[in-house]
Formats: sequence, structure tokens, C-alpha cells
Amino acid sequence: MTNPLVSVLVPVFNNEEFLHTSIQSLTSQSLEEFEVIIADDNSGDESMAVSSKLIGSDPRFRFIFGQMHCGMTRNWNRALREATGKYIAKLDADDAFAPRTLELLVKEMEQTPDTRATFCRTVICDENLEPMSCYRGDQGFLLQGLDPLSHHLEYGHRWYKMCFDDIQLWHSNALLYRKDYLVGLGGWDEKWSCAADTDLILRTLEKNDSVAHIPYAGVKYRIREGSVSNTFRKRGWLAIEGTVLHLLSLVRYSRSGGRLDFHLRKAWWRFWKNFQDLVSSDQEEMSGYPDAIRLHLSDEVKNSVRPPMRVLLEGIVRQRLWELKQVGQ
Repeated sequence: MTNPLVSVLVPVFNNEEFLHTSIQSLTSQSLEEFEVIIADDNSGDESMAVSSKLIGSDPRFRFIFGQMHCGMTRNWNRALREATGKYIAKLDADDAFAPRTLELLVKEMEQTPDTRATFCRTVICDENLEPMSCYRGDQGFLLQGLDPLSHHLEYGHRWYKMCFDDIQLWHSNALLYRKDYLVGLGGWDEKWSCAADTDLILRTLEKNDSVAHIPYAGVKYRIREGSVSNTFRKRGWLAIEGTVLHLLSLVRYSRSGGRLDFHLRKAWWRFWKNFQDLVSSDQEEMSGYPDAIRLHLSDEVKNSVRPPMRVLLEGIVRQRLWELKQVGQ
């Protein structure tokens, strides 16, 4: 397709049983000026044959094939390098878009040219893609006094401070980036795996550019056994990766002049203490961790995430006061 408005990246790895729903959700979009790049990461099933049959002769769909399995994040970037659209969206092969997702995300970006990224809401679904609950990001909005069912356009640092309540504000499928901006960020950092989407959101917000939230429930996110995210969550790997990501982000944020208010200083101390506990007590849990990420949790990381002295002193005082209060009870 010549000059598509949106490039939708669809990473695939052994997803043959779910592709019907994800592809149908794309062909049913109200906005039609898009291309879809289906990036197969050397699947061992019939994912590509199923995709080809579903797509037929639709010229908006393209395939790229991996000669060897490269992993989730590298596969995302591989698809990004093939994209030709003005905007970039991503849809995991076992999830689905609501009918107006691309239309409304693009509309927001076109109406606010200074906006670098726009996000919509996500609905948590079971293995059959039946809705179960709201995405936890809605709770992150409510904690900070914002209505997740309303439109919001804020600078990155306003959103950034909402990211340290142990809640990721948006799902990775719920985003639309300007392609040149996403490429300028370096795409997804391949040092990370399941938390690479968290890292990308934090790096985006650190820059303090305009980022929009629209209240449309545009993504159906499937919770299922055997998925990469579910495995990382159950093994505790996602918690480890997320802790380190937030610490590294706080280091970058503070070094670039970002304001460390009380909420962020308290969060830095909490993440730091959690990190120390993980490093000292979870060696057995770390034994099965992917090599590339385990290496990133080495001395380089340990040395670079230490909080400033003010954060450490405040944290020690708060902890001591809490201990004294417990003794007095």
C-alpha cells in the first residue's frame, strides 16, 4: 500500500489459534488507510499459513519472516523497520482492536500536531476474549484524581509522576506514536523482554512532550496460560524487570532536570529497597531468567540505580519512624 496513514505491527510466534480474531479486528476497522506488517518470529506452527488464508488478497497486509527466533522485543523492532506509515500502532497476535481504535487514535494526533503519542483504554479479557475487568491503568488515573473515562492531554512529566504507583497507565497495544518520534526514541529497548513496553512509556514521558489519553476502550487484552507475559508474571520475572526499569528511569529523569517531588522521592526509595531485596534473596528465582536480561541486572545496573543522598536519608528516617511506631503499638 502506498503511503499508508498507519502501520500496524503484528508480532507473531506460534499464535495460529488466535489469529482469526486479531486479523478480523483489523479488517473491521473504521479507518481503512493502514498497512499491517505481520512479523513471524520463526513460528513452529501454522501461523503464517493461517494468516495468509485469512488475509487473502488484501494488499494492506505484508509478511516478514524470521530465519531464526529472535525474541519478542527484537521482533517488534524488526517490524518497525519495515513500517512506512506516518503513525505506528502495535497489536499482539492474540489480542484485538475495537472497531474505531485506529480512527480515534489518528483523529487525536491529527487534531493536536504537537502530540507525540496517544493512548486509549484497554479491557482485560479471558482466554475466549470475553471481557473480565478494566485495565489497572484506570486505577492509576483515579489515584491521581483523573477520570479515565475522559479525554486528557498532558505534558509527559504530569503523566510520569502517575507511573510510580506500581501501575502501568496504558497497555502496549493501546498506543499510537508518530513514526519519526518512535524511531528517534530508538524503538523498543532490546535489553528488555516483557517489560519493554513499560520502558518505552517511561522514556516517552521523561521527555515531557505532549501525550494524549482518549477514553475509548480500544484494546481487548487476552489473559491466557502459556503467553510470554503470563509466564513472566507468574515466575516473578516481570516484577524484577519492572523494578529495575523504574529505577533506571528515575536516574535519567533526575539527571535531565526533572523535578523530584515527595511522591517520586518516596517511590525511588521504595523501588530501591525492593531491588535490594530482590538481588539478595531471589537467586533461585533468577536462575531461569533469560540470559540477556539477567546480564543487564549485573554490576552496571546495581551501580547506576542508587538514589541520591536526600532520597536515601528521607527513606531511612521514614523507615525508622515506622519501626518506632510499631514498637509503641
